Amino acid sequence: MIARRMLLCVVALASIALAAPPAHATPGGSLWTASYDGPTSGPDTPVGMAIDPTLHRVYVVGTTGDDQAADIVTIAYDLYTGDKIWARRYDGPAQGGDLGVAIAYDQFSGGVVVTAASESVAGTSRLDAVTVSYQPDGSRAWTRRASSSSTDAPVGLAVSGGSTFVLLHGPHGRLIAYDPAGGRVWSHRLTDDTLLGLVGLRMIGGYLLATGTISVAAGSAIFSTAFTGSGVPVWTKTFAGPSHDAIASDSDVGGGTVLYVTGSYTDGTTRKITTIGYEPHDGFRFWRRSIAPQTPTDSDVQPHVAVSSDGALIAVAATSTMGGVSTFLTRQYKADGSILWTAREDGPNDSGEVTDLVISPNSNVYVVGQGTNTGGQEGAFLVAYGSMGPPSTFERSVPPTNVDDVSRVVDTGNFGDRVVVASRVGGDIRVDAYSQF
Repeated sequence: MIARRMLLCVVALASIALAAPPAHATPGGSLWTASYDGPTSGPDTPVGMAIDPTLHRVYVVGTTGDDQAADIVTIAYDLYTGDKIWARRYDGPAQGGDLGVAIAYDQFSGGVVVTAASESVAGTSRLDAVTVSYQPDGSRAWTRRASSSSTDAPVGLAVSGGSTFVLLHGPHGRLIAYDPAGGRVWSHRLTDDTLLGLVGLRMIGGYLLATGTISVAAGSAIFSTAFTGSGVPVWTKTFAGPSHDAIASDSDVGGGTVLYVTGSYTDGTTRKITTIGYEPHDGFRFWRRSIAPQTPTDSDVQPHVAVSSDGALIAVAATSTMGGVSTFLTRQYKADGSILWTAREDGPNDSGEVTDLVISPNSNVYVVGQGTNTGGQEGAFLVAYGSMGPPSTFERSVPPTNVDDVSRVVDTGNFGDRVVVASRVGGDIRVDAYSQF
């Protein structure tokens, strides 16, 4: 009996060892690389990523094929090995262009939901919003298309409690809610103002939070608006800047209770990056902070914002032009708006443009885009900062094969041991996992 119990213990321990992720002691060490090359000669480009904390998977959504006959592709990878579990393509009924936009993990079903722009008539650029729910085995649970008299390209996606919410562009924007079976529950106009652009949809504490840019009498303004999960408008806030010229670029929420919105505005003759924190339930503004370019002739554009899972840290990254050279600019704030650190990649061989960033559970900050630290051709690029900020902990680049190579999205999930980057390299989708420590 004792021998049998010992054998069972040995087997159990062996199983745990096999299931556990491999340990790596080198920050930035490569854990695995995976590539997806679609069946056509057209390019394959990732646009979104989600990490499943239960089945330990990485899901990537993107576009595969040329603009006239592109399809949406959704791929599932094993988080620890990089093995491809399944890949699914969606070709709309018009067999025209279908362009991936966003993906979200669905805790209710254990699968993922993707949304995309899909031509209603091939070759016309008239777009519907298609939303597809996939089960964990890759089977399609439901598919829904949303269309109207105007183009309905989706911009953002949120999934909570089995319900799916899709943010659509258009003259005034639209927010649509689907139930767990894909039935449409409600649809609501986003704003009565002329909509110039939308940048995202987030959900926290039962509130749906959308961000974009609207037209105002003297120019443009960043607007943020909140709805309840049942589609009831709650509040709308705007920021136009002193010159009434403001553009929203990104928004995010963490495990705290604040929506953070980032964009840019003109203060006199200088364009600055601005980041604003709003209370989700009533729109109360906690703080607004700005970043000015280093000189009046320089510029900082297209900022992105990320929030830590506990809401204690906020990071903003932007493309900063200094002396005609574009580089990475990153700043981290505390929840009270005080500055922790600022980093500018300003070495003699550094250049690049930011596309995404994330704060890991370890408080590390990872910024991706198109860049180089060798002075050569820019390509898929990652910069990592520890919790104390610069200098960078490591930088990783993929040798570029053409001018379109770029890292598009980055995520760490809730594990804190690895950072995953989805890039377009040589016309294919490439996913890399690196060790955080």
